[in-house]
Amino acid sequence: MNIRKLIKEEFSQHEGICQKVFFDIPRRPLEEAQHDGDENVSFGAFDDGGQLQSALTILPYTMRVNDQHVKMGGIGNVVTLPEARGKGFVREIFRAAFSEMIDAGQMFSFLFPFSYVYYRKLGYEMCHPVQMVSIPIDAFASYRNGAQFEAYTQGHSTKPFAEIYEGFAQCRNLSIVRSEDNWKKILNRDPYHKLQFTYLGSDAYILYDAEKSLEGNRLVIKECCWKTPEALGDIFGFLSNMGAEFSHVKWMLPCDVNIHALFPELYKIDWQINSSGMNRIMDVQAALSTLHVPEGSGKITINVEDSFWKSNSGAYIVEWESGKLVAKKLQSVVSADLSTTIQTLTQLTTGYLTPEESMYKPCTTILGAYKELAALFPKQKLFMTERF
Repeated sequence: MNIRKLIKEEFSQHEGICQKVFFDIPRRPLEEAQHDGDENVSFGAFDDGGQLQSALTILPYTMRVNDQHVKMGGIGNVVTLPEARGKGFVREIFRAAFSEMIDAGQMFSFLFPFSYVYYRKLGYEMCHPVQMVSIPIDAFASYRNGAQFEAYTQGHSTKPFAEIYEGFAQCRNLSIVRSEDNWKKILNRDPYHKLQFTYLGSDAYILYDAEKSLEGNRLVIKECCWKTPEALGDIFGFLSNMGAEFSHVKWMLPCDVNIHALFPELYKIDWQINSSGMNRIMDVQAALSTLHVPEGSGKITINVEDSFWKSNSGAYIVEWESGKLVAKKLQSVVSADLSTTIQTLTQLTTGYLTPEESMYKPCTTILGAYKELAALFPKQKLFMTERF
């Protein structure tokens, strides 16, 4: 087994395995993969004959965590030939990828798993729940108003979208910090070829496509953001006019939006909480340093176990005073206030889980400093619509 970075000329081999294994990805000529982003890094496992057997890609992102912008390595296109599975290729590729991400200063790594159990073995944990709702078009009738939305035209300014998104995302952990190039890729798509339609209001925008279902055509919201509660009402008013084409709206929205408070007849709404992406801390000391500073002064100690990336395991101390917080690794294991795994620490650090909730997990023990831990690890809003 030979593990190494792929060169450009080998990207088409990786693409070929993806198209062989993933049935729901867009088909394209394999050689087009050679033009994928120069900033992406791919690793592969080769057999003794030099044939690519397994591979993955690291996509560099900047992500919001605790009001800070931090580097994140998004993991995509993890794939192994059917005849090469069960030989440990993926684990070894991930070891190489972890070294690459740590060297690049990527504090977190995020992926969308085929199996939560499998990726939990590599230190990842579910950190991003979403609400999935299906709402009949006629439920929006009470929001009908005169708010104006205009269709976006390719090549026009992306600045209004970026400003609305920034206001919506800045208070939500996991949200991606988008560049101008990111916005161009999101917005400058042929709506008739990609079936993505984009509309902009004064304080809100919506991106949607369409799908068929047994109940009729559904409008599928890919992303919508708003500056104010009133602006969300404007989006609902826009949707109220779509009854000629659609019977329902399908929407994946952040869990902090209480959909049950917005519509009078709840029996009409299909609603559930779904698990989504998995996240993991790559650098514990750096991740703990992002925590919001509690009032006053204090300190807590944490024992962390990372069974896949051993250098993260150990004892850490977090101290704060006069509005400044410092986290550092200790030389030896201590009788800590909090003892947990890298998976649960990731959930705590990003605000998916509170310390009180973590106590129900067998891997977590809290011996003291309950108020301090609660102040350091509060529940937080989460939001991400990127997929990779």
